[in-house]
Amino acid sequence: MDILNRVYKNSVEQHEIDNMGHMNVQFYVYHALNACEIFLKEKKLVTWPQTMNTFFDLEELFIRYLREQTVGNPYVMLAKMQEISDNKIIVYLEMKNLKTNAISSAFLLTFKYAFGHSRANQSLASIKNNISDSKLSPPSHAIKKGLLGLPNLNLKYQDVSNNQNYVESFRGLASRKFNKKFNQLNAADYMGIISKAVPHLLLEGEHSIDETGIGGAALEYEFRFNRFVEEGNRIMLKSGLRTISQKTYSWTHWFMDQDTREILAVADSVIVAMDLTTRKAVAIPRKMRAKLEQILIA
Repeated sequence: MDILNRVYKNSVEQHEIDNMGHMNVQFYVYHALNACEIFLKEKKLVTWPQTMNTFFDLEELFIRYLREQTVGNPYVMLAKMQEISDNKIIVYLEMKNLKTNAISSAFLLTFKYAFGHSRANQSLASIKNNISDSKLSPPSHAIKKGLLGLPNLNLKYQDVSNNQNYVESFRGLASRKFNKKFNQLNAADYMGIISKAVPHLLLEGEHSIDETGIGGAALEYEFRFNRFVEEGNRIMLKSGLRTISQKTYSWTHWFMDQDTREILAVADSVIVAMDLTTRKAVAIPRKMRAKLEQILIA
């Protein structure tokens, strides 16, 4: 396997911590995007003042959350080119906690690209020649597990908006937190919308974190992006509960542009019930399970 490049070094800040006591999912994505941009610039696929948005369009994002990141943790992000084809690349990233030297999360970012300049094409050809195989298997800790076998539900706008079994978990205006240089939202902004939706999903399950001391932690997310919406458009998120096991449950989320009536992105997620005192996975509370079973979708 190719050696991973250390491209990014940072630490977890207080404002990145959510009500579960660990770094919120949107900040993992934010730091991953920053690390990926640095990696592409170091590989001479992007040159200043360009950004990776100039030539690369993010199509898919897969994340495995392996260990919690809590406030004050110093970490690095490591990167390597995972796969190269004629019009796509996959970049692999790891976030490593420097206190424990353990990997806290792994990312696979799939981009399509179209180069109109020779320098980047030459750099890409050089990278491809320097890896032993242009399609390598990711490490075992980055392989899909909880979402393995879950069929994609890439539905049309009308199919989602008219289905009463799907929970409306967010409705508002598209706003940027992370992508200040552009008018469009980015993947971290999309993850932030899901983060805002979570309390509504817990309410649907009639679950109280304050009463039970049991919250949740993401294990995996997989995004499939169709378009990154412009700021100010009306956005609705609808969520469908796909599976329930003893300790985990999975959702599919549809990002819907109400102005253009299109599906912007689809995200699948696996969540584990977690005791917020012991920080261990626990069985889904009985009351919550009974309620969730009522809203399972086919």
